[in-house]
Amino acid sequence: MKGISGHFGVALPKFKIGFDMSCLVIAVVFSLSLFKGIVGIGVGTVVLAFLNGPLIGFFGQWMDRRLDTWSRWVKFSEKFD
Repeated sequence: MKGISGHFGVALPKFKIGFDMSCLVIAVVFSLSLFKGIVGIGVGTVVLAFLNGPLIGFFGQWMDRRLDTWSRWVKFSEKFD
Protein backbone atom coordinates (compact mmCIF):
# COMPACT_ATOMS: atom_id res chain seq x y z
CA MET A 1 0.00 0.00 0.00
CA LYS A 2 2.84 2.35 0.85
CA GLY A 3 4.58 1.70 -2.46
CA ILE A 4 1.43 2.17 -4.52
CA SER A 5 0.44 5.39 -2.75
CA GLY A 6 3.97 6.72 -3.23
CA HIS A 7 3.91 5.75 -6.91
CA PHE A 8 0.75 7.81 -7.47
CA GLY A 9 1.94 10.66 -5.23
CA VAL A 10 -0.89 10.34 -2.72
CA ALA A 11 -0.32 10.39 1.04
CA LEU A 12 -0.70 6.93 2.58
CA PRO A 13 -3.57 7.83 4.97
CA LYS A 14 -5.62 9.40 2.16
CA PHE A 15 -4.90 6.49 -0.17
CA LYS A 16 -5.90 3.98 2.53
CA ILE A 17 -9.16 5.81 3.24
CA GLY A 18 -9.99 5.86 -0.47
CA PHE A 19 -9.18 2.17 -0.83
CA ASP A 20 -11.21 1.20 2.25
CA MET A 21 -14.17 3.31 1.15
CA SER A 22 -14.13 1.71 -2.32
CA CYS A 23 -14.11 -1.74 -0.72
CA LEU A 24 -16.98 -0.67 1.55
CA VAL A 25 -19.04 0.58 -1.40
CA ILE A 26 -18.39 -2.67 -3.29
CA ALA A 27 -19.42 -4.67 -0.21
CA VAL A 28 -22.64 -2.66 0.13
CA VAL A 29 -23.47 -3.12 -3.57
CA PHE A 30 -22.88 -6.87 -3.37
CA SER A 31 -24.86 -7.14 -0.14
CA LEU A 32 -27.81 -5.24 -1.58
CA SER A 33 -27.78 -7.18 -4.83
CA LEU A 34 -27.36 -10.64 -3.28
CA PHE A 35 -29.29 -10.34 -0.01
CA LYS A 36 -31.67 -7.45 -0.79
CA GLY A 37 -30.35 -5.67 2.31
CA ILE A 38 -27.19 -4.74 4.10
CA VAL A 39 -25.83 -7.91 5.68
CA GLY A 40 -22.50 -8.19 7.50
CA ILE A 41 -21.68 -4.49 7.35
CA GLY A 42 -22.01 -2.85 10.72
CA VAL A 43 -21.11 0.40 12.35
CA GLY A 44 -17.63 -0.91 13.16
CA THR A 45 -16.94 -1.60 9.50
CA VAL A 46 -17.86 1.94 8.50
CA VAL A 47 -15.97 3.56 11.40
CA LEU A 48 -12.81 1.56 10.71
CA ALA A 49 -13.00 2.37 7.00
CA PHE A 50 -12.51 6.00 8.02
CA LEU A 51 -10.07 5.46 10.91
CA ASN A 52 -7.68 2.86 9.43
CA GLY A 53 -5.97 5.37 7.14
CA PRO A 54 -5.07 7.94 9.81
CA LEU A 55 -4.10 5.23 12.31
CA ILE A 56 -1.85 3.45 9.81
CA GLY A 57 -0.32 6.80 8.78
CA PHE A 58 0.37 7.77 12.40
CA PHE A 59 1.88 4.46 13.46
CA GLY A 60 3.76 4.11 10.16
CA GLN A 61 5.49 7.46 10.72
CA TRP A 62 6.12 6.56 14.34
CA MET A 63 7.76 3.27 13.35
CA ASP A 64 9.75 4.89 10.50
CA ARG A 65 11.34 7.27 13.01
CA ARG A 66 12.28 4.47 15.39
CA LEU A 67 13.17 1.52 13.15
CA ASP A 68 15.87 1.16 10.55
CA THR A 69 14.45 -0.85 7.64
CA TRP A 70 15.86 -2.10 4.37
CA SER A 71 14.53 -3.95 1.39
CA ARG A 72 15.21 -7.64 1.21
CA TRP A 73 14.28 -7.79 -2.45
CA VAL A 74 16.14 -4.84 -3.96
CA LYS A 75 15.30 -5.57 -7.62
CA PHE A 76 11.59 -5.84 -6.80
CA SER A 77 11.54 -2.68 -4.68
CA GLU A 78 13.31 -0.68 -7.41
CA LYS A 79 10.21 -1.05 -9.58
CA PHE A 80 8.28 1.10 -7.09
CA ASP A 81 10.84 3.90 -6.75
